[in-house]
Amino acid sequence: MLKILYSIVLVVILAGVAYFGFHWFTHDNSGLSLEFKGPELVPIGMPFELEVGVNNNSGQVLNNAKLLLSIPKGVVFVGRSADENIISRKIGNVGVGSLTTQKFDLIVLKGEDDDVKSITATIDYTPEDVKTRFQKRSNWQLPIEGEALELIGELPAKITSGKVVELKIKYKNNSSIDLDDLVLKIKYPKSFQFQRATLKPDEGNNEWYLGGLHPGSSNDFVVIGKLIGPENGFFDFKAVVTTKLSGRKYVISQKVINTAIKVAPIDLNILANDSANYVAKINEKIDYSINYRYLTRSQGNNPIVTAKLSGKMFDLNSLEIGDDGQLDTRTNVINWKLADGVQSGSVNFSIKTKDQYPIRRIGDRNFVLKVESQFEDSVHATISRSETKVIGQVEIEVKGYFRDAKGKVINSGSLPPQVGQSTEFSIHWDITNYATDVSDIRVTTRLPSYVEFVGVKSKTSGSFSFDEDSPEFLTWEIDKIPATKGVISRPTIAIFQIRAVPTKEMVGKHMSLIGTTNINVTDKFTNTPLSDSDDALTTQLPDDPTLSPSDGIVVE
Repeated sequence: MLKILYSIVLVVILAGVAYFGFHWFTHDNSGLSLEFKGPELVPIGMPFELEVGVNNNSGQVLNNAKLLLSIPKGVVFVGRSADENIISRKIGNVGVGSLTTQKFDLIVLKGEDDDVKSITATIDYTPEDVKTRFQKRSNWQLPIEGEALELIGELPAKITSGKVVELKIKYKNNSSIDLDDLVLKIKYPKSFQFQRATLKPDEGNNEWYLGGLHPGSSNDFVVIGKLIGPENGFFDFKAVVTTKLSGRKYVISQKVINTAIKVAPIDLNILANDSANYVAKINEKIDYSINYRYLTRSQGNNPIVTAKLSGKMFDLNSLEIGDDGQLDTRTNVINWKLADGVQSGSVNFSIKTKDQYPIRRIGDRNFVLKVESQFEDSVHATISRSETKVIGQVEIEVKGYFRDAKGKVINSGSLPPQVGQSTEFSIHWDITNYATDVSDIRVTTRLPSYVEFVGVKSKTSGSFSFDEDSPEFLTWEIDKIPATKGVISRPTIAIFQIRAVPTKEMVGKHMSLIGTTNINVTDKFTNTPLSDSDDALTTQLPDDPTLSPSDGIVVE
């Protein structure tokens, strides 16, 4: 009887749970819809308004409702950062049969013709008499067509170096609304010399406040200047138009206009120590020569050659200028004034590299010596650039210990070394790598016949081995070591242990433990080999602070 009563109670409880669970977790929102009202298509750069409506014909009140609008990449909420891709707005309770609307100001900044941007609206709410929140979402497709502000730039496809060039800029409002607060900025190539513009710049020599532009309206102006560069050199002019909306600046149009140098009227080249591909070392004198030659019969007056030096490894205090050149200390530019009518020739200067790499952080690597030379007269101009890489440097340091607290190695035996008795020592190899990444690292040394290799106690990386043809040669190989390792960070290290047994011939002398240690690597920046070495090590052990030199002398 009791079992039957328990069964009835259990059935009632389960039925109640099922009933409330059904009403708790199920909800019919087929009568709830999201409606969009916006333009059929928009051009890039034109702000527009999107209206989203929540139409509640679900038969229930929607409590504590929120409307969320999610936009794709390339679309921006006006007045907000381009990183914000979703907005949530509280719309409170939405009554049965009511229509609630929200308006959003948007602008498309990136896209291509015939792109379609998908914008998603989501209504998040709690139905009447239910505590669980529900959502319903809908998508709106927005086609993209053209640009609101059409920006056109015109340059000759090829020009003569040093000749006056005209950059024509035209802009037109292709949208259906006024475009206000327009600003145009042009980024010139470094070798462009601005002279004037038919529309005076408002900021510097490359920024114009265009103001407003009515639909269908257009304007144009011309930028005039000289472009100096080597033959077949390519140059880009980048024009960007911005507008300000709700206190934020947005790029609504940009264009890259390019050109190339078809003729360099003067042949100009730079040699470092008589080479166009010289690789420099630290603390080295470099002799630079700048050679020039007219390639045209027409010549201008007052020819000038300049050389601008840049690079952290130049020791400017060592600069020596030949051929009556003068240095402008404010700009590090050397100037040579040539005689009228000169057809060809050269000017020269020499300078040393610094005796140390200026390494302060991990990014201080791959140092380059740059020289930019320009030849110009009243008619012609050309430019030439030289980049000389500075080779890196690697160092190997060898230390030996009997009492090795630093390496946490316990060596057996005793000092002074005794004939016929074995004593253990630990050897430290420390690699410091300076200004370039290196690869194919190989460290080698020779062990005497009376010295036995016990084993590696610790190492940063790599592997140890013995030469098959010459088993007395110990080798440590590493794939690569990054620049500045050991300069601003811990060096690459290896610690290994050896056991030595002195002979009678060594009595009264320090015993040799390992031969000269050599390191060979490949400099990956200059693709050249580097090497270093450290002296052979004896039982004198100058790096062990617990020993005196006499402690390492062999005794009977």
